[in-house]
Parts: sequence; structure tokens; C-alpha cells
Amino acid sequence: MVIVLIAGGLFWYASIKEKQAQVEQEQVQASQRNQQQIKNDVQTTESVDATIATGIDMDVNHWQVYHNEQYGYEFKYPKTWTLKEVNELNIEGRNSFYERYVSIQSPDDTVYIEIGMKNANEDNVLNRVWRTGIPEGDFHRADAITLVANNPAEKRYLIYKTKDESLIQLVWLCKPGGDLTLNCDNFSLGEGKEGFIGMDGKWMTDTNQWHVAEKVLDMVVASISLKN
Repeated sequence: MVIVLIAGGLFWYASIKEKQAQVEQEQVQASQRNQQQIKNDVQTTESVDATIATGIDMDVNHWQVYHNEQYGYEFKYPKTWTLKEVNELNIEGRNSFYERYVSIQSPDDTVYIEIGMKNANEDNVLNRVWRTGIPEGDFHRADAITLVANNPAEKRYLIYKTKDESLIQLVWLCKPGGDLTLNCDNFSLGEGKEGFIGMDGKWMTDTNQWHVAEKVLDMVVASISLKN
């Protein structure tokens, strides 16, 4: 009888472990399918005629150049987009800080790209828009990219899933690593400088629009250079 009970217990334990392993494998496979779907959703495409679709001249040689004397950097952006410099003092109780960043906006007001640089020792400077909350959606990491002077950054997405499709709402370029949902630390640019870049496109409802918008973002990022 004892032997039968032990054998039964071992069989039950093995059965539980097998089911647990099967569940874990299914979770991994589901995660892999989800990540592949995300890559398919967010990848840019050369098949979209961006000039016809959005009126954007995608030849970066025709773009305007923004130069920031205070922090010694510059970048290019489409001529039809509007640029705004933000330098605002915010007071939170006994604490105060400056918001300092540059915002470029698409002609139809559906896309905002925010670029903020600061000196690493400026603790009272917030080089990004001051947000009081994050829209609904799921956070995902993308591949790391290389910035000016070979400094790395990590692209992250906030994706909102509707009944029929997944739409990107926000894109950030952050310091690689860290908690996905809580932190998007400034990436390093070397020479004592750090930065943050974000794109807000939550009003767009077309995937092709996102492909074009993200292509613009990538081209703006690639054009960033440090100037003395």
C-alpha cells in the first residue's frame, strides 16, 4: 500500500510539473508571437510614398536646421513642420524646476516630436514635457540604436490595442535597461551631456501614418550632432 501511495504521489508530482512546463512554454511562445507582431506593427516601410501621403519632403537635405547655442547641438526637421522652444519655470510646492526642450509638430497637429538636451549636473532642469499621467496601453522595448558619438539609446513604445489592431501612441528614446514601465532615464551623449527624445502620435489612427511619422523621427534623430 505504501509503495502504491508513493508511486501515485510521484505520478501526480510529475504530471503537475509537466503541465507547469507546458504552460510556461505556451507563455514564452505567446510572448514571442506578440514581440514579432510588435515588430511588424512598428517597422517603417519604404513602400509608402511619404511625400504623396503626408506632404513631407523626405529628402533631409531640404530640411531646416535647428541650432541650440545653450547646449551646443543641432538637428534637421521637415520644412513644413512647426518648431517651438520651451523654457518654462514650474513650481511644485517648495521645489522648482525648468522645463527645457524643443517640440516639432506636424502640419496637421497629429504628431509631436520632443527633443531635450541638458548638462548632466543640471538637477533643476527637466528636458522633456511634464506629464501628469500615461495613456492606456502596453509598454514594449525595441532594439537599441546608436546616437551621435556612438552613444546607445533604447527605443520604447506604448501600444494601445483596439478590437481590430494595435496602434502606437508614444515612442521614447531612453537610456538602455531599467524598468520598462517606470523609468525612461536620459541617454548619454558624452561630453557631460544627456538627452531625451519622445514622439506623441496618439491622435493618428492609420498604420501607414505611423510608418511615415516614425521614419521622420528616425531621420531627425540621425541628424543630431553636437556643436561647440
